[in-house]
Amino acid sequence: MIRTSRHSRCISSKSSQAGPLLALVVLLASTIAIQSAQAQTFGVLLAFTEADGTNSVAGLVHDAAGNLYGTTSGGGAYNVGTIFELDTTGTLTVLHSLSGSDGETPEAALIRDEAGNLYGTAFRGADSGGSCSDVAGSVGCGTVFRLDTAGTFTVLHTFSGTDGAGPVGLLRDGAGSLFGVTSYGGVYGFGVVFSLSPATGAFRVIHSFHSAVDGAYPSGTLTCDTVGNLYGTASQGGASGYGTAFQLNPATGKFQVLHSFGLNAEGGYIYAGLVRDAAGNLYGGAAFGGIIACDPPRGCGTLFKLDTAGKLSVLRTLSGPDGAYAFRGMIQDATGNLYGTTEAGGPNGYGTVFSLNPLTTKFELLHSFDLSIDGGDVYTTLSRDAEGNLYGTTSGGGAYGDGTVFRVSP
Repeated sequence: MIRTSRHSRCISSKSSQAGPLLALVVLLASTIAIQSAQAQTFGVLLAFTEADGTNSVAGLVHDAAGNLYGTTSGGGAYNVGTIFELDTTGTLTVLHSLSGSDGETPEAALIRDEAGNLYGTAFRGADSGGSCSDVAGSVGCGTVFRLDTAGTFTVLHTFSGTDGAGPVGLLRDGAGSLFGVTSYGGVYGFGVVFSLSPATGAFRVIHSFHSAVDGAYPSGTLTCDTVGNLYGTASQGGASGYGTAFQLNPATGKFQVLHSFGLNAEGGYIYAGLVRDAAGNLYGGAAFGGIIACDPPRGCGTLFKLDTAGKLSVLRTLSGPDGAYAFRGMIQDATGNLYGTTEAGGPNGYGTVFSLNPLTTKFELLHSFDLSIDGGDVYTTLSRDAEGNLYGTTSGGGAYGDGTVFRVSP
């Protein structure tokens, strides 16, 4: 059964889930044959405690030595999230506990520059006046921050609502500029795409979403091409109301809807960001749609390809036993294989890690989570090291019930 809780080279945090995580009640009504790869080596590297942080809904970033860096959206000294390092011996160090006055509830992965500085976003916090209480459901509109190698934490931008609210995920270009989206706020209240210079503090809203016109509530991390165009998704809105995929030129502000999702067979509610291959094809996941009987009336989601001509192809329709609800974006290896996670589903019902060959559509279940043993409720985009090992986090479960850090070795 399924259960749920809740212009140049660019570097992204590859994380794509909106702030308030969706809660679902699911009745599974279909099963299919799944090619399983459960013999893959799986290991829990850490079980979180409340002091470390809880409810990690973001991916991880590596340094050259193999240390991992990430965030939690709860726990820590003030119970509103942490930034942590997990070294190669399995020792966790809390690098910073967020307090609310500098942001709270980070829900996207960090990015790391060449000098080792970490950049990230906090979905809420830093505005004691409560100007976003009706926008993001909590006091404060969120922040963009930097944690340098000396351990100094700096708020680079505090959102006000009119310039966005609820930031999720960052992309960094070769010049060091940061790009991101907010899930709410802006001129129309449906979110924005923004740029920020860490060096000067210059902030600019590049695009404000209009909902029915171009999408609403973006929550997936952006990606870019070699000439600097940005690509992303909006979780709702568009022609049919179920989300869009878009292209944006940050220099000119030219915005183009590449596809409006219609739910049903192709999927809808696109919380996951996109990954782009060398040929320019885009790949992503839909949280709902597909096999409606899996979760009436919305379905358990799909994995799709959007080619350079704008044609959308469904590569996999999730059924429950192979996973359900693709809230996070996928990553791609040098041979073109895609790797991702589902929030729920799998044989145990608590989420999965999978691989997908986009050419053959061969799908393999690499791991199915068992809540109390290795974690569950998986809202993580995977990261991959030079040896091909996959890393991620779970938002719940594990030895202390506060989530885990895991590794899968295909």
